[in-house]
Amino acid sequence: MNPEGKNILITGAARRIGLFIAETLHRQGAKITIHCNSSRSEADRIAEKYGWQVIQADFSRPEELEKFNHIVCDVLINCASIFRPVSSLAVESEESIREHFEVNFFSPLRLIKKVIAANPAGGVIINFLDQEIFLPCPAGGAYSLSKRALAGATLELARENAPAWRTCAIAPGPVLPPPHLPDSKMEKVLRRVPTGRKIGLDEIAGTVLYIMNTPSLNGAIITLDGGEHLYPVGM
Repeated sequence: MNPEGKNILITGAARRIGLFIAETLHRQGAKITIHCNSSRSEADRIAEKYGWQVIQADFSRPEELEKFNHIVCDVLINCASIFRPVSSLAVESEESIREHFEVNFFSPLRLIKKVIAANPAGGVIINFLDQEIFLPCPAGGAYSLSKRALAGATLELARENAPAWRTCAIAPGPVLPPPHLPDSKMEKVLRRVPTGRKIGLDEIAGTVLYIMNTPSLNGAIITLDGGEHLYPVGM
């Protein structure tokens, strides 16, 4: 699928990975709609610059998904997520577990259903996961579980909705430092990455384009992590 002229919705795209993907697809001629939650001022600024549409919604509140009813969409890219590290799932609060599942699993699933219902001609869905889905991560908690749930949904949706809609996912490793540590070089994380390097934003955007442009790709979870998923945390 050539991005030119296509209506593309990207969640969590006011900053970081989502924004880079949006800018890449914009340069390819796509019509971009970005979703944001708390970053409305940043979203408005970038949308004014490029002529994009903005939808603000708190994915921890199911009723906010009503804002996406009847949206015209050829490609849906689910980037929005939350992550709060914990020492173990056993001590994570039920409130935190529910919020992680609401934002990271139920909201993208609801959005997928809305997009498919409103656009029967079909298109492409790309879910962003995490390399942690493949091996247990002690500090992953509900974040890892919610991403594993979305991985499972990706495979089921790929089976159910083809040929009209193709559904794939990207499971990246370390791309950017945490927002609260913008100057971190991620040395500790990169020590367990066999290639010894972080994942480039251009690699992420290139993989999105690869999925869009490969009609036979459906139900694929592409791991983009330099091999990090091959080694449990602590090795």
